[in-house]
Amino acid sequence: MRSSNLHAGFLAMAIVMIGVSNVRAHFPWLTLNEDGRVNYFFGEDLSDRHYHLPASIAEAKFYSLDSGKLQAIENMPADTNSFVGLESKQAVERDADIYSTVTFGVYHGSKLTYYSQYLGNVVSELTDATPHLDTQFQAQAIATKDAMQFIVYWDREPLQEVEVKLMGADGKTLGTCRTNASGQATFSNQQIPAGLNGIIVGPVTKNESGTHAEAEYSSASHYLTACFVCSGTDSLHEPPVLAELPFGITSFGAARLGDSLYVYGGHTGTAHEYSSETQSNQLLKLNVTGEMDRWQVVADGERMQGLAMVAHDTRLIVIGGLAARNSEGEPQDLHSLTQVRAFDVETKEWSDLPSLPEGRSSHDAAIIGDRVYVVGGWNMEGDKATEWHTSALMMDLGQASPVWTHIATPPFQRRALALAEYTGKLYTIGGMNEADGPTRSTAYFDANSGQWSEGPDLIGDEGMNGFGAAAWSIQGRLIVTNNSGCIQVLSSDGKEWQQIGVTQDARFFHRLLPFDNQSLVALGGANMKSGKFTRPEVLVVTKD
Repeated sequence: MRSSNLHAGFLAMAIVMIGVSNVRAHFPWLTLNEDGRVNYFFGEDLSDRHYHLPASIAEAKFYSLDSGKLQAIENMPADTNSFVGLESKQAVERDADIYSTVTFGVYHGSKLTYYSQYLGNVVSELTDATPHLDTQFQAQAIATKDAMQFIVYWDREPLQEVEVKLMGADGKTLGTCRTNASGQATFSNQQIPAGLNGIIVGPVTKNESGTHAEAEYSSASHYLTACFVCSGTDSLHEPPVLAELPFGITSFGAARLGDSLYVYGGHTGTAHEYSSETQSNQLLKLNVTGEMDRWQVVADGERMQGLAMVAHDTRLIVIGGLAARNSEGEPQDLHSLTQVRAFDVETKEWSDLPSLPEGRSSHDAAIIGDRVYVVGGWNMEGDKATEWHTSALMMDLGQASPVWTHIATPPFQRRALALAEYTGKLYTIGGMNEADGPTRSTAYFDANSGQWSEGPDLIGDEGMNGFGAAAWSIQGRLIVTNNSGCIQVLSSDGKEWQQIGVTQDARFFHRLLPFDNQSLVALGGANMKSGKFTRPEVLVVTKD
């Protein structure tokens, strides 16, 4: 395990016996999806989310723990290409405690009951040795610097000598142990990979008899499972607290240069309402080697949003953008910009660089060596029809007289995408296609071969999971964060994205920048439910 910054969920399981000699185990897993909705599915493991719920399991109810009392959460059936089961009608807080229990039925004379919890707030030490829920079978989770500990309770007393199995998101068994005299099962950090994991507890068998659904039973078997997400950070590295931005912004430029983070421009107003007054013209700076308690205004420029900004030598280079030529309350008059300007952080002066061939906004840019690349975006010219760009550009800043040149035409037309350098290649992440809207698609450009190649889709159930995402490479890993809060990394073979955690604030139209040699910082952005963010969030990313 790589972090104590964990979100944990506790699940219930069901066992299905098929035939006499062929035995398969299915469990009704209880999780949160990327949108924060409670998901309840019936599968052999955490990756098996397409099996239809048996009638008894489909009767499961969800409850959240609020001030020591269980409050009902409304759910509804869900049946999509990626998920079959039950889903809550509304999103819940990721630090909420969720609980569910259901009786599966009678099998071979034993009544089977399954318990589930979602424990959103994993503690670093146990200050209260009593369980939180007034339920028969439950668990608590504690994340220490070296291990993850689970304390299992039966009738609110620690349960001894019950088997606890640790499983990964792919269904593989990662470890097995039995609870000690204190009801505690412990797994080391080395056993637990980043991302989604689960534990299976039980069975606990009791001498009970009776009738359930007209079937007689002479014993009762009880099961509990638990699921938790490891954020992929180092438990010994506590993320620092950075000063909040002076105002919330989206669609802005940001770069790290020297010991400071820089932010320029951006939209400060209500979503989809644009005017000159709601576009920032300030270049802000936060020194990350000092107190980190105040952003400074170091320069003013043109009011704009939808720009890209990169750092090269001592200069911050602002590329394109969108300017609203209307005042607040007037009809929108939006124009993409051709200008490219550089701010020298030593001389504190602006200078002009060669303009873009056409106006461009809602694009992104990245640096590879001395070369700055620009991909995506569109050209807005007031009342004229908006033109989606088909071209991608490069300018060699190492040249005495740099000029913009076209690179190979990308195999897409896309805006609101993210660009990042990774292994010497230019990766384009998500965005919105002109033809079919938001997308989780990725692609990369190899400057040596001059060719574009398709990459794997980002994790998620819908195209919006790639819209307005942010990306950066650090510690030899390409990291992406998106509007679901999912922190994902490109696998070493480049064939898939793997979740390594979740952010505290699920945001889009934000920026990721390096904070130190093992940390990234998420700046700005917004959430459709909570609006714009001013608080930066530091994400610690350890090397594999």
